Amino acid sequence: MPAERRLRVNAHIGVAGGLAQIAGPALAGGMTLWLGPGWSFLLTGALFAGSAVTLGGLVTASRPAAERAHFLGDLREGWREARRHRWFLVSVAGHGVWHLGVGVLLTLGPVIAVRSLGGEPVWVVVAQAGTAATVLGVFVAPRLPIRRPLAVAAVGAAVYACPLVAFAFPTAFPAPAVAVTAAYVVAMLGVGVLTPLWETVVQQRVEPQALGRVDSFDALISFAARPLGLAAAAPLAAWAGAAAPLLTAAALVAAVNLAVLALPEVRRRTTEEAAQPPVPV
Repeated sequence: MPAERRLRVNAHIGVAGGLAQIAGPALAGGMTLWLGPGWSFLLTGALFAGSAVTLGGLVTASRPAAERAHFLGDLREGWREARRHRWFLVSVAGHGVWHLGVGVLLTLGPVIAVRSLGGEPVWVVVAQAGTAATVLGVFVAPRLPIRRPLAVAAVGAAVYACPLVAFAFPTAFPAPAVAVTAAYVVAMLGVGVLTPLWETVVQQRVEPQALGRVDSFDALISFAARPLGLAAAAPLAAWAGAAAPLLTAAALVAAVNLAVLALPEVRRRTTEEAAQPPVPV
């Protein structure tokens, strides 16, 4: 599949997921007000059951039992392929730090919004505006003249430092709620742009037969880092104040993701893809 078409497909998938993230909280709130929390949970459970039935009906290519049993072999093969791509490992480290920062913000952001920015409605506006910005970023990504997608993705992740700093000093702005919302919107717009770009580059540069195994390392680090941020944010805030973990996360997110730009294969233009082999580590 041509790179341009692959990017558009990834963007369409991202837009669908983003719209679901917008509609989900709105639908949940409406059902809670209309039916009560109990029925809302039951209906949500029914939706999950429907998803399981739908996914269970998918037909996939079968593999011999001997191949299915070699989990550790698959893991080693995936790691071996991932190590051939220095840009992948360094970028994934940046993604892990980004998810760590997300965990910190999602823990402390609502508390700061309630205490310093006007209450629960402010956090609802911030979160929904950010989700809408993500959808917009995913939508415009394939329409932008981007020639260095990995570099743009790294900058898009680094921009998440903006809302971390804004929430650390919420009263430093003339209109604090507006400033914090704007910072979060800019960050999530960057996330929306980087998501289909990253997925497309990985699909281009990694061998198709190893793509799932390699991609799993990205998911593993991301899924492990965000709970760490969620768990560490509150104790650190209780010990050193809310600003300390937010600013520390902001510095790490910006530094690690911008450091990715030092790699020449990250700064490579898309027209140079075919001519450059993977860089061993």
